Amino acid sequence: MNSLQSIKQASALILLSGSILFTGCKKDGGTSLPAAAVSTKVAFGIKTDNTTLNLVAANSKNAFGISAASSILWSSGIANIKKFEFEAKRNGTKISIETKNLTNVDLFALSPSLISVTLDSGTYKEIEVKVQLAKSATAIPVTLKGTFSASNGAKIPVELYVNEDLTIKMESENVVIDNSKDVLNMVNLHLDKILATITAKEFENAVMTDNKIIISSSSNENLYNKIKVNVPHSGDNKTEKVEKGEIEKKEKNEKNENGG
Repeated sequence: MNSLQSIKQASALILLSGSILFTGCKKDGGTSLPAAAVSTKVAFGIKTDNTTLNLVAANSKNAFGISAASSILWSSGIANIKKFEFEAKRNGTKISIETKNLTNVDLFALSPSLISVTLDSGTYKEIEVKVQLAKSATAIPVTLKGTFSASNGAKIPVELYVNEDLTIKMESENVVIDNSKDVLNMVNLHLDKILATITAKEFENAVMTDNKIIISSSSNENLYNKIKVNVPHSGDNKTEKVEKGEIEKKEKNEKNENGG
């Protein structure tokens, strides 16, 4: 009898222990689970400024003895970007991310196209933003079209095709990402800097094709070679906070407009 009673007592203890163990593992709403890392949407875009550049030709004066000026007015442009790169330090650790490509970008659009990634919260310092351009047979990295106004009053169409592997590098101010707002990095491509080392005389002497000045790797190479050296140094980056959801809304609108 004593043996039978001992077995019953042991069985009761096993059942009680199992009940306690099961109760101890029961979830209480998930409050004990570790919180996921908080991330913020960070977008990149590109646009142009300084669309007009005045070029004063040396020793060129009009009938009134006033220096005659020629100028370039850019009116349209398309960019095909291989990727944007974002490099920075957070808590002393180097962070590097990159986007997908951004194609057929209207450089003169009032609301530039955007592409985004996500970043964890934190303070990002020593920021460098890069725009990577890649030579292509089908998607030329940078195309610009405009008008050259010669010192004699003639107006000549100009087309520029930059088809090279180039990187535009820019430094940016520190930014604190805290999930309260999204972050927009807008690259400004300064068109006057693209032509910074080119003189009025060089444009005046440019070879014309079908009554246009075409600047490319195979046409007016002297101008093209100067321009491709200038492009990597022609941009700067502005970082700003925008309301949550604003970037995502714009990306969805662009996708719908493009039939995506």
